[in-house]
Amino acid sequence: MDQDTLDRLAHHHLEVGEAESRTAVCVNLESVLRSPKHVRETIYNLQPPSFRMLERMIDAEGYALPLDSLKESVIAETLDLARRVGSGQILGRDNGLVVYRRVLLEARRNELELDASEAALLGVLRRELKIRQVEHFLIEHHEDFHPLWNADHAFIGALNGLRSSGLAYISGSLLRFPEDLVPLARQVLGLEAGAAARKRLFERLTGADASGALEAASLRTSGTKEEKIQRLVDNYVQPTEVLTLVPLATLREMCREVELATGGSKDELVTRLVRFFALGYDIRPKPTDPPPPPPEPRHLSPPSFEALFASFRGQDLSDILSGIGASRMTGSKEQLVQLLQESRFSEASLMMELDSKQLDAALVKHRLRAGGSKREKTQRLLELFSRPLADHPNE
Repeated sequence: MDQDTLDRLAHHHLEVGEAESRTAVCVNLESVLRSPKHVRETIYNLQPPSFRMLERMIDAEGYALPLDSLKESVIAETLDLARRVGSGQILGRDNGLVVYRRVLLEARRNELELDASEAALLGVLRRELKIRQVEHFLIEHHEDFHPLWNADHAFIGALNGLRSSGLAYISGSLLRFPEDLVPLARQVLGLEAGAAARKRLFERLTGADASGALEAASLRTSGTKEEKIQRLVDNYVQPTEVLTLVPLATLREMCREVELATGGSKDELVTRLVRFFALGYDIRPKPTDPPPPPPEPRHLSPPSFEALFASFRGQDLSDILSGIGASRMTGSKEQLVQLLQESRFSEASLMMELDSKQLDAALVKHRLRAGGSKREKTQRLLELFSRPLADHPNE
């Protein structure tokens, strides 16, 4: 962080003389700007177009947006959101929203920032009127609020507000949101997942389940399945609200389809699915196993290979298979030799899995000299079985 930014944040958030050294300033700022209380109060008091800026940042790759053309796109998207709110496409139901809008507008008119007591009363009102957290921020796009924020300097004001609060910072050509604050920001905004993630999740619903979710949200239930899903997304209906209405058997099947665990209570399944889609695991490429190492070159012909390992005890063969991590280590001697034949390892590598006593026993059996290193012992056996089988000494 450059000194100018540090000085600006310290001026806004630290008392004069609270810290002198740069290290002390940074430590004190960290404790203030990362506190849940500061994040909640800051986000709660932001007005459009801050909502759209925050929504885009916490959904973006790396939680960063290019500054180039950001102003034009954010203003256009904010005005489109305001248009949809004004036309009733969003927040079109009456129950409680008009009352809440009037109370919120009055609070904003008295003093633009909401104090702690006003925020608490609005929270109670939302619960009583069954207004979702995200709808608090959407309501501020209504035309009644336009005089409070819809001005030429709206974008600059929103950008400066986010930066002065420490919720956004400029890095090169990017506007960034602190990664560690993303979960808290989502909670305050009432956004469990981004629009794209919500849509991907809702597309796994049946048409009937989508209709049930729309009805529960007091939204129009007509149209095709695609139209119903888009209506849920456009109205910021959150995944937990929707999945809670879905039968348990359907939730288990949804988990199965994306290879999630299917055990647990309904609440656990809902949490599992929401997190999976919110983090984008459904569209991330599945990790692929690295290609197996190439087969090691062998020195013996297949018949000689078979004769060498058939001369070991069955327990020796099981020990070799265990050492190379084979999935199977039991069976007849013929089966164990076949498993070794099918492995990618050379004769020397396979015999090196045995201990010195096992190799000595094999050498004595073939009337070869025991002793020496394991490498020397395996080499003697290889030399013996490299000869024609008829030349081997009698056991």
